[in-house]
Amino acid sequence: MQTETERPGLRQRNRAAVLSCLHRHGNLSRKQLSSMLHLTPAAMTKIAAELIGEGLISENGEVATHSAGRREIYLTLNPAARCALGVWLGLGAAILSAVRMDGEVLFSETVPLPVCAEADATVRLLSHRLKALSERHAIEPE
Repeated sequence: MQTETERPGLRQRNRAAVLSCLHRHGNLSRKQLSSMLHLTPAAMTKIAAELIGEGLISENGEVATHSAGRREIYLTLNPAARCALGVWLGLGAAILSAVRMDGEVLFSETVPLPVCAEADATVRLLSHRLKALSERHAIEPE
């Protein structure tokens, strides 16, 4: 079996898989995630620690169990940690939007554009408007 350092992009794919799984299924323990994603417990622990450190996920209560031993802790997605900014460019208009990790739309605005606008002027206009909308909705630049 190859390690994350031997396969380029494996670490990023595993992180994305964990986030996707939490998005689809809600709260899950490290054990549940490692089983669903076929990750070793050590790999899952490392990925969870990184994602918690970045604020993308958090620990959220204990898994109910009747057995003795160490209790499993739920991990949950922090939907407010990041968002995606989108630009749809059409003839005569553009739509600027921001969506959180849980799918909540933070804003969506149609910006009219001149049909024969220069590309540089259009990019400047849309980037300034997107920056203003992001600031209004307290979206951090990173």
